[in-house]
Order: sequence, then C-alpha cells, then structure tokens
Amino acid sequence: MKNQFALKQLVGHVAQSILPSAVSRNSFFVNDIAPDLQVSADRDVLASVLSNLLQTAVAQTESDCIRISAYEQQQQVFLQVNENGRCYNADIFTKMEQLMPMAAVLGGAVAITPAKNGLELALRFRTEV
Repeated sequence: MKNQFALKQLVGHVAQSILPSAVSRNSFFVNDIAPDLQVSADRDVLASVLSNLLQTAVAQTESDCIRISAYEQQQQVFLQVNENGRCYNADIFTKMEQLMPMAAVLGGAVAITPAKNGLELALRFRTEV
C-alpha cells in the first residue's frame, strides 16, 4: 500500500535499527537526504530494501562513514549508499541480487557501482508525489 512520507525520516529510522552493527565495526551513518524529499511508496517494502542495503554496506565497511543520499528526478527517486569498501567480499553481489525482486515491487532496481573511495550501492524506484 502506497503512503506519502519523508524519505529522510524513514532512512533515519532504518539506520538507527542497524546502528549497533555499524558501531561494532567502528562505522557510522550520515543521512544526507533533504528533509523535504517526500515519496509515495509502499513504506514497509521500502524499509525492508533499505535495511538490506544498509546491512550490506555495514558488512563491507570497517572504521568508516556510510553516507546515504537521495534525489528525485522525473517521478523516480535515486538513493545512494556510499561506503569505503575496504572489507569488500564477493557476497555483496549475492546480497544485491536477492534485493532485486523487492526493488521490482517498488518499480525499481538496485545496482553496485565503483565510487571514488569504494562502492556505491544504489536503489532506484518510482514515486508519485
């Protein structure tokens, strides 16, 4: 069921639930999402995908910042999770592949791309504001 809500608030809630895992790896989250970015999506499905993305990032990172950002363009939201990838392992591809069906429910997709200082885990999904 689609609801309209602030993406920053949902990401903050999900990140808070995963924070103990990040802290155990000496890492932390920075939520750079604009407070006024409203999305219309299935909140529960999006929370589940976000949780998996952030858990995957935590598993790949040690002693670093995990930065979460997002922007909207043409009724699509592009969310990026950037991390240093120093603890990179091949399981990341399996975990991201497992997220594809859930992202498809949102009318979107997930991707892994190289970034300047590591990896970017990305989620794209449709929104109707």
